[in-house]
Amino acid sequence: MNITTMMRGLQNGEGKPLLLADEGKLEQIRNHPFYAPHVKTCREKAERFSKQDIRSIKYSYFKLFDETGDRTEFQRIYMEHREMLIAFAMACLIDGTHAADLEDIIWAICDEYSWCLTAHFQYGGTKVVETLNDPPRGDGKMRPYYRKQETMIDLCAAATASILAEVTAMFEDKLAPIVVYRARTLIRERVLEPFMQINTPFFWETAEFNWSAVCAGNIGIAAIYMIDDSRMLAPILSRVTDAMDCFLTGFGEDGVCQEGLGYWDYGFGNFIYFADLLRRRTDGAIDLFENDHVRNVALFEQRSFLNGVNTISFSDCAPQVQYEYAIAYYLKKQYPEVEIPPLACAKPMMGNTEYWTTVVRSFLWSDPEEPIRPFSDQDLYLPDAQWVISRKTMGGHTAAFAAKGGHNDEPHNHNDLGSFLFDVDEEVFLCDLGGGLYTKQYFGDERYQMLVNGSQGHSVPIVDGIFQKEGRQSCAEKVDAVIGEDAVTFSADIAKAYPGSGLKSLLRKLTFAKKENPSLLIQDTAVFADAVRPLTERLITKFPVTVEKNQAVIRGNKGELVLTGSKGTFFVSQTSYKRKADEPDVEVYLLDLILNPNEPGQTGGDDTDGRTREVSICASYRQRKNDSQ
Repeated sequence: MNITTMMRGLQNGEGKPLLLADEGKLEQIRNHPFYAPHVKTCREKAERFSKQDIRSIKYSYFKLFDETGDRTEFQRIYMEHREMLIAFAMACLIDGTHAADLEDIIWAICDEYSWCLTAHFQYGGTKVVETLNDPPRGDGKMRPYYRKQETMIDLCAAATASILAEVTAMFEDKLAPIVVYRARTLIRERVLEPFMQINTPFFWETAEFNWSAVCAGNIGIAAIYMIDDSRMLAPILSRVTDAMDCFLTGFGEDGVCQEGLGYWDYGFGNFIYFADLLRRRTDGAIDLFENDHVRNVALFEQRSFLNGVNTISFSDCAPQVQYEYAIAYYLKKQYPEVEIPPLACAKPMMGNTEYWTTVVRSFLWSDPEEPIRPFSDQDLYLPDAQWVISRKTMGGHTAAFAAKGGHNDEPHNHNDLGSFLFDVDEEVFLCDLGGGLYTKQYFGDERYQMLVNGSQGHSVPIVDGIFQKEGRQSCAEKVDAVIGEDAVTFSADIAKAYPGSGLKSLLRKLTFAKKENPSLLIQDTAVFADAVRPLTERLITKFPVTVEKNQAVIRGNKGELVLTGSKGTFFVSQTSYKRKADEPDVEVYLLDLILNPNEPGQTGGDDTDGRTREVSICASYRQRKNDSQ
């Protein structure tokens, strides 16, 4: 943003209060039944944490990521510190209690060697920086240098700065001056000054994904609380809003977050928190919400739910996501067309264990009087992301379908051209697994060998034993969607994802029939440059499967999906993957329809020139027999 515009806006609001809450709202939080379970959790957490010692992060945990790629032990204590701060600060806000505990946890966070996660050090956390920087040259020029670990700014370092800045501002009269002073000194030394130093820009300042919003937005929040003088503040916030522009560029005009709803919550949520505070600080003179593109991005949340908490889990998105009260209620007040999802899909207000900004705003921005309605039916084609989404309630069943084209170099990329999901009554019979456990290897050379990231873990074809390849050149072509009253059809040529397979084209056509017993028809037509090659239709499910030749049954808890192949034989195998370190492995069934060249009727191709192979699978829903009474 033009620095003059920023300066004038800041001067317009100079000296005006930034209050997030008034006593009337706090009184409602204390007494309204809507808030009762959340306040109860807050008080219980604060009491439990007050009896618990604050653990320090041992060096043996700090060095683990460098040595083994493990980030769990370090982050468990790091995030525990933030969860304790949230509990004590919320108790202090609602009841005026636990101020001494709040002082202790702020002090402990100040004791951390760095606020940057070990996984995000560009050169490793155990390196001595002075040995990495080149010695000064005699020509007097300025050159980039490695920043010390204490001044590296990642998602969590920036968030820590904004948390401490906001908490010390809100509770300054309840905290010891030395605690406030120490926190603010480190915010300045570790985040604000490094951000404005003459050095190479941080990579995330031009990132077109959540890092730019989270890092820059939290720096902006910290700066607004820390700097009163508009002349000092304007250059920082101008740089912050430039990064926000890059973040918004990452969304197509359709508003889709290709990383999925969880990352939309994270990135766009931090955009909201900063934009709201900037509007307050400028007394409305600068309003980032007065933008049609931002409006389209705001609609992504309601479009992302399949049914219940089941979400469109492309890329590293979780298969189930609960929405944040803060984001949904705030956006509803900005844009009337926003729909707040059912309360059963909401994350508890104290459920975000890492980010104070989200928790406190969930309490302060939610509105017990706002009417909440069930999910409405929807049919959408989102052309920039090449996603189709459909949800329909009929005959007592709610069915949902989503599929994607795109390319294999998307943020948090999976090799997944043609991947899809099919959900009936909150049971995802054919699923996209979403993300796995984050380790160094997960983001390294081994990424696409892992089940959840490679096409081997997606409901897409395997051609002559070849899986899809990563890269921007692996892109869907001839993408089309036809949305009708009774059916939705999505088609795309995904052959470019299979280099070396001999394919000329691989047209995938998916037809979702919106009827009392919903169904999905999967049709693939593979055209080879010469003779046909082996083809396997892979389907992914988390429910048990039984097979008999060209028919398979996926058994859910409420219903079943019966799959019939036009040719070939079904085989099923079982595997698992790790999603979260503290949870059991997730069991997965790989259902393969194999077109066997030695089987009668399968030799050669399916057309006269022997170069084309066609196969279809009809997946029909039926209620479990023992549930039909």
